[in-house]
Amino acid sequence: MHSKPAPTFMVVICALVLSALCAGSVTHAAPAANTDLDREMTVARGCSSTAYIVGSLQEVQADRLLIKLVNRSSWHRLLIARAQVHRNGARLSEGAIVRARGCFVEDRATHTDFRAIELTVYPDLEDYRNAQRAAGSPDETANRVTAAQPRPNTPHVVAPHAASAVSGVCGGYRWPVKIAADAGAANINNSPQDTTVSQLDAMRPSAVLPSAARVPAETAVYRLSNVTLTSMYVEHDRDYHLIVKDSSGASTTLESPDASCARASAFANQIAAVRNYLSSHFAVSGTIHPNVPLSATGIAFFDPGGSGGLELHPLLSVCVGQDCSPSAQTGTLERAGRRR
Repeated sequence: MHSKPAPTFMVVICALVLSALCAGSVTHAAPAANTDLDREMTVARGCSSTAYIVGSLQEVQADRLLIKLVNRSSWHRLLIARAQVHRNGARLSEGAIVRARGCFVEDRATHTDFRAIELTVYPDLEDYRNAQRAAGSPDETANRVTAAQPRPNTPHVVAPHAASAVSGVCGGYRWPVKIAADAGAANINNSPQDTTVSQLDAMRPSAVLPSAARVPAETAVYRLSNVTLTSMYVEHDRDYHLIVKDSSGASTTLESPDASCARASAFANQIAAVRNYLSSHFAVSGTIHPNVPLSATGIAFFDPGGSGGLELHPLLSVCVGQDCSPSAQTGTLERAGRRR
């Protein structure tokens, strides 16, 4: 009896990706950023807004590229499994210039992953600059993120964890849901359920998540007690990211939005109280490592780019210290009036 080898789905996908990257036609013109195709791709890839980064290719890692930003010391991993690729006659080899359009992934460990929707490869920096000039496009090698939509007034830096002050722009992946400004926020059950990090991480979405709507699992409020706050930093969307772990070593991300970015939230008062509390307890410059006990309540939110399971976004109450009461420190869980 003969058995046929059964390659896994991921092996097939990786092979197709590498084949597309390493052999293709020459293309200089990239699709316009406001086409219906781009909007559809943006939602499908988990980006509610897009940006550009440009870097020198250092290494190919299956469905990821490691790049070093031009004129900067920042390094990023580009997730390219579903990116449209334009090669311009260049090979994916060390030193090639890569221009990626997509969005930052809220990676709890390194905050350096960038999900590419579109990837353009150039033989060298001069070729990239010539192509940009010919297209009447700006040279992005200053490595400020150039928004595909009009640039906001607030600067959006590529390496937010290296900044000493809060910078960046409001908004991002499933933003209305993330700050509880969506219509489904009215269905959130305010009574917190006790849970653990491992239990949250075990809950996974069963389908593609809607960009501006809440799924049933995201109508719950959970309470984590006596977890350890191992690190904290400011993300590109101005959120405080709190990385916590439990006694088993399982970790997850809790997020505290900037109150000025969450004025439309049904829980705006609690969001502001949590942010003020955290700002008064921690001087967040770069990534800090408090390693202190913490308890918190927050709304369930699926973040495939983070832990992959349920996380708590936004936090509704928080406190630092063993056996502390988060609600006593930062207010009740009553729903705030929605601000207009």
